[in-house]
Amino acid sequence: MVELNTWAGLEPAVMDIKTVSGLAQVFELTLTDSTGSVVDLEGVTFRGAVNTAPLQELMCSVEGGKVLFGWSGLPAGRHSFDLFLVTGQVEKALVRGAFVVSGRVMPPLDQESYSVNHAATLVLPDNTDGIILVELSEVGLVDLLSRKAGAFAEEARDHVSSVRELKEFIVQKVDGFGYVVDTATTAITEAGKSAVASVESGREEAVQAVKKAGETATTAITEAGKSAVASVESGREEAVQAVKKAGETATTAITEAGKSAVASVESGREEAVQAVKKAGETATTAITEAGKSAVASVESGREEAVQAVKKAKETATAAITEAEKSAVASVESTRRAAVGTITPLVQDVETAKDNIDQVERRINTAATNATTAATSAANSATEAQQALEAIPQVDASGNMTLAGGLTAAGAINANGGVNIPLAAGAPTDTGAVNRFYTLGLAGAVSALVQPIYLNSSSITVAGSISKSSKGTLAGLTQRFSVGAASAGANAYGSAVIPLIGPNGQFNYSSVCGFSLAVNATAFAKFTFGIGRGSKTNRTGLTMDSYSMIPGNELAVNYGEVIDVTINTPYDTVRKGYDIRVREIFYVSSVGHWQVKTTTVFLPVGHNELMPNGLNRLIYMQSGLPSTAVREEKAALYMELGGGSTNTLFKIASLRGFIAFEAGRGVSTLIIDARNEKTYALSADAGTGTRHLYANGFTNPTYHALEAMAVNAIESEETADFEDINIPLEL
Repeated sequence: MVELNTWAGLEPAVMDIKTVSGLAQVFELTLTDSTGSVVDLEGVTFRGAVNTAPLQELMCSVEGGKVLFGWSGLPAGRHSFDLFLVTGQVEKALVRGAFVVSGRVMPPLDQESYSVNHAATLVLPDNTDGIILVELSEVGLVDLLSRKAGAFAEEARDHVSSVRELKEFIVQKVDGFGYVVDTATTAITEAGKSAVASVESGREEAVQAVKKAGETATTAITEAGKSAVASVESGREEAVQAVKKAGETATTAITEAGKSAVASVESGREEAVQAVKKAGETATTAITEAGKSAVASVESGREEAVQAVKKAKETATAAITEAEKSAVASVESTRRAAVGTITPLVQDVETAKDNIDQVERRINTAATNATTAATSAANSATEAQQALEAIPQVDASGNMTLAGGLTAAGAINANGGVNIPLAAGAPTDTGAVNRFYTLGLAGAVSALVQPIYLNSSSITVAGSISKSSKGTLAGLTQRFSVGAASAGANAYGSAVIPLIGPNGQFNYSSVCGFSLAVNATAFAKFTFGIGRGSKTNRTGLTMDSYSMIPGNELAVNYGEVIDVTINTPYDTVRKGYDIRVREIFYVSSVGHWQVKTTTVFLPVGHNELMPNGLNRLIYMQSGLPSTAVREEKAALYMELGGGSTNTLFKIASLRGFIAFEAGRGVSTLIIDARNEKTYALSADAGTGTRHLYANGFTNPTYHALEAMAVNAIESEETADFEDINIPLEL
């Protein structure tokens, strides 16, 4: 079996799908190998798009091992499309083709309903290099659409059930998380309150304990002083030293008590109080012992002893006061730090709860919308199936009975047409009638076409191009000889060809397109100016320069300039040629000129050289664009004369004429050529055609070309116009 991740060299299948305008349809594909085994599509996705206006993505899905892709109603004409297979990060072309859309032949289904178009099998080759083959499947229209409608309805019901279950699950999770958040908020808040209260309580008791210790120490010192004064009779010096030592001992004890109180507040209020009490007791004991020692040793110097005791008292009082302030400041700092840490936590939790409430409301809204959409899809699928059942069926004999008793026999004449009775006396041979009608249509089209001639007497040349006398008929065809390349340098040249012809029009013009017969054997660029407004022609420039630009220093007008450059080297990998189309146009809504660059790849064989195989450049438009928006109403086509399967390609989407600014359509053709050979080459221009609108500003030629042409456009880019004017270095 072919592995889908190894088929990089396979050429995509080519398939045209016939449909009708305004009808949304679904197409079914089955992927098999050469033996008929169905390819496993697990892990594979598909995407696709309609490449021509109106641009739209294809609706792709995999159902029962088959690929389904659908599209909304398309207008009449030919619309190219691509279908890609995606495996991981790799995307590969599976099908390329076109929707060939005819006028409506049956009433439209509802906007959200789909009809089945057909089914096909894509056969992948056994090796990794080859072409994917298409085999149309004989699938009954009724069976396929019934199965699809039933699948749509079942899938819609599953979606409704899944959405409801998802909503219930999300609501339960959100409710549970809300309870957790509420609990966390309450716990943190209570913890914060408790911490603040505990710190406040510890602070107050610590202050009281320090104050009490100070009072006790002061009392002890006072008493010691009194005792010393009363008993002192001699030994002044020893008494002074003893009292000083007592004061120092008291100061140290109280300082340590303050530090211990501050440190212990953080670890527990009760321990701080006990530490301060113990410090007071230690200080009292120390001072009492000092007093006893002083009393025992004092023998003289009473007056000095009294002064020393007073000084000791003052020192002790100051030390106690500072210890009290330090303890209070430390406790206050601890309280502020605790409050500052807890407050943001409470705020964050409250913010998180608000966000969860908003998410819950959005989830409920999304679930409601999804339920409504899924229910609507199920109803639409049911209506589509009912519409199918209402379509009259064909019996085994090929007959069909319509409402009201009208019947249609299986043997219908004129290749599926309807035999319309003719008036009495007219021939009844339908073949003759059809041929006569066809001739009439051809005559009507030719009546809307006028010739375009070459103004031979006004043709100018520059560089390595010269007007040739061979193959030239004045006003009808003109051949130009492109000189041979010299050593180390290519030959360049330009020819400016004015175009003339009968073109009845005044302020307004009904021109809707034209075709120009052009050809070259050298690398060539074809530039032409369309619509009214002056234009400046330039020669002797490089191939990337603009050979024609809007005149009057880029003044406002609604004429355009279009050039087509054909790159001659053959791309041996992609098998074809690169082409560039540039359109210079003015848009009033932006207030300046812009340029749209279209990149084209022309898929032809290596024996079909370009631009040798070029026959015509064809410009057509479907209607009148507005002056403000300048929407794309026109297209540029290239007609080839080689032996490729396809000879008509669409190479650009363009803005188009405005009726007041159309003039005679195309006014001037410029051919730029570069010869890389050591021998002379040529470029040719011939008469063209100018096309006019039919009644109601309709252009049947545009729709015919759109239906037939292969879309060769690869990319489009629009930017502000910046002039490129690079002279050749000869």
